[in-house]
Amino acid sequence: VLGRKGLNWKSGNPAIDSGFNLVSFLGESYTYFSNNNGDLLICATNSRIYNKYFEVIDNVTLYPFGGLSSFMNLLVPAPNSDSLFYFFYPEDASNHEDTFPHPMHYAVIDIKAKNGRGKYLSIHNKILDYSAERVEGIRHCNGRDWWIICHKAFTNAFKKFLITPYGITGPFTQNIGTIRAADAAQVQF
Repeated sequence: VLGRKGLNWKSGNPAIDSGFNLVSFLGESYTYFSNNNGDLLICATNSRIYNKYFEVIDNVTLYPFGGLSSFMNLLVPAPNSDSLFYFFYPEDASNHEDTFPHPMHYAVIDIKAKNGRGKYLSIHNKILDYSAERVEGIRHCNGRDWWIICHKAFTNAFKKFLITPYGITGPFTQNIGTIRAADAAQVQF
């Protein structure tokens, strides 16, 4: 997304979509999830989650929890569900500076509730006290579950959480790499 333009992948190749109307008031990152036909199901900034009609779900702003951030937030479908999604986001810095650490939170959303307008089932669930704002997800090798990986600020510890049809388990800790004082980067696979 750049301003009021986005990419449309429905044809199998990216095409500029100038009719895109999602503009974020806060946050530097956007997360989208579409079905296999390329139809938008849910999208988010660090401060708001939108339904497929680009309406803010439950008219809720996550700020001051989700706010300005240099990481990229994360939106993943719940295993074995056609309507539930998990959204991971850091708490905003109280002084609006990109300083660390930030707690990491998650919300659970049912996108089919309220006739497809969506509803929060839970929100502002703290999952990690000292996050470096970095979060990433990767599908489990079983093809159903998700691994969520967060970097604990000012350490070489990565906290891993497993999302299954029964909820979130963890954290499981893996220490790897060097300890970084500045903690500015991204987690990528």
